[in-house]
Amino acid sequence: MVKSILPEPHESGNDRPGANLLPHDMSGRSERRADARTTTVLQIGKLVTGRQQMLCLVRNISTGGAKVYAMRSLAVGERLRVEFRSGAIAEGAVMWAEGNMAGIRFDHAIDAARLLGTGDGKMSDDKLPRNPSLDIRADAVVEWEEGKFPAEIFNISQTGVCIELEHAPLVHQSVSLKIEGLPSTLARVVWKKGNRVGLVFSQSLAYDTLGLWVMDRPARTLLG
Repeated sequence: MVKSILPEPHESGNDRPGANLLPHDMSGRSERRADARTTTVLQIGKLVTGRQQMLCLVRNISTGGAKVYAMRSLAVGERLRVEFRSGAIAEGAVMWAEGNMAGIRFDHAIDAARLLGTGDGKMSDDKLPRNPSLDIRADAVVEWEEGKFPAEIFNISQTGVCIELEHAPLVHQSVSLKIEGLPSTLARVVWKKGNRVGLVFSQSLAYDTLGLWVMDRPARTLLG
């Protein structure tokens, strides 16, 4: 059983919206102005650093930065990229860190509503909020009526996975999927292109389960 790594709702004594988003030496007046522009959220995102990628929880966001709970502690000054469920991306650096909580300062001011996918404009189907996908290589076994077949994972999210295998199942085929290090799950083929197929899980993976599994995978260089 995976032990939960989610933060407690009031784990910090200064957990009001935007409080820990800012450098600690800001004046009270400046902090109040920044708070007014801060949106409190609890949204799953993706962090990409120079040596790995991981899931995170975005706790609040403003035009200048975000407060996140990461799967590991981050170092002050560490460069990273934050990817949101809307598909939007913001690059920046860690301004402060306390345990697994950190304040990220974006390189450029952003439209927080656009990043969160809550703007007024109507979004097309391919732009609807989606669970963050992580580029991971891992072994898997896919089973259906025709037998068991080895496969390789190329990316994975809480709701599905992209795999490649020599004998690929047809679209709409229901399969059993066993990924190295994760519980077996039922899935359905939703697209196929050559030997690659996209599977949607019958039951979403828990944030903790996927997040900790990803952290155990070999690190990859993703940012220069």
